Amino acid sequence: MDTQSGKQEGAAERRSLGYAFASRRALVGFFSDALDPHVIEETVRSIETSFVPRKESSRKERKFQLLKKCELALIRKVRETEEGAGNG
Repeated sequence: MDTQSGKQEGAAERRSLGYAFASRRALVGFFSDALDPHVIEETVRSIETSFVPRKESSRKERKFQLLKKCELALIRKVRETEEGAGNG
């Protein structure tokens, strides 16, 4: 293993430790109590359509990057829902 590939693998491993969800199913399951399933699917599809992975990322990294972007978007949706409920 050369130094450059070792650094890339180490960075990839550190980045993957910061992800809460390992699959789309887990992500959708987690948010299903707080959001309508149609909102979840629409949000995830929108993120998938516009997703641009980091250069030189592995397939596994791209998967986690996409899940993280979806997670953040869904958190925003939950907050919007909660704020809307608080105003009514």
